[in-house]
Amino acid sequence: MKRGIRYDADYKRKVVDFVKAKGRGGLTSAVKEFKVSALTISRWIKNDGKIIKRGRPGRKPGSGRIAAAGISKGSKVAIQKALKQMAKGIENLSKAFSRL
Repeated sequence: MKRGIRYDADYKRKVVDFVKAKGRGGLTSAVKEFKVSALTISRWIKNDGKIIKRGRPGRKPGSGRIAAAGISKGSKVAIQKALKQMAKGIENLSKAFSRL
């Protein structure tokens, strides 16, 4: 599988600056001069020449339920402790409801 050409940040900056300096018609001129597609240059202009790292899609690290509860990911003891506290809370709620 063929992958596209990888351009370094300096080259991207050079092309984006060229387009911005040229003004109207700069994108077309840059396509002819630098031999880079208009879509690619447009994306560089949109990102202002910054390198965007594209990882695998999915959840962001630390966005799961464990992180929301304030528990570190690998801490089994902390998770067990939190579960015990939740169980006590459930018991207290069931006692309160039984009194009603």
